[in-house]
Amino acid sequence: MRLWAPLLLFLGPALAQGVRTALTLEELEALLRSVPYRYERVEEEGEKFFRLRLAGLRAQLFPIDCREGRCTSLMLTASFALNDAVSLERINAWNRERRFSRAYLDGEGGPGAGGGPGPGGRGRGGGDRGLHQSL
Repeated sequence: MRLWAPLLLFLGPALAQGVRTALTLEELEALLRSVPYRYERVEEEGEKFFRLRLAGLRAQLFPIDCREGRCTSLMLTASFALNDAVSLERINAWNRERRFSRAYLDGEGGPGAGGGPGPGGRGRGGGDRGLHQSL
């Protein structure tokens, strides 16, 4: 929940302007500039996304479902480095107990939270600081 509160504040300026059903990358970047988050626009392997700091976490924000330069969905992902390995059973328990976040083991066996691994092995989706604290 700690991660969602800043995200809701992040969406506040956009919601105040009316309902948006799609954003261009430029509109998304303007939204990021309007809130106090550090971010970097990235282009890797033909994919465009933003790296940002959110609630003390390093996260990636991916515009997805894009057609004709307008994207109808955003996915937020975060990965975590832990001293101890996380079992698949703990990951499955996380997924059973939390409705709006999904955890997975990345290619190196480390935990991530979000929509699961995306193209190029990068994670996609909404991260949750509670994953790091719970696992």
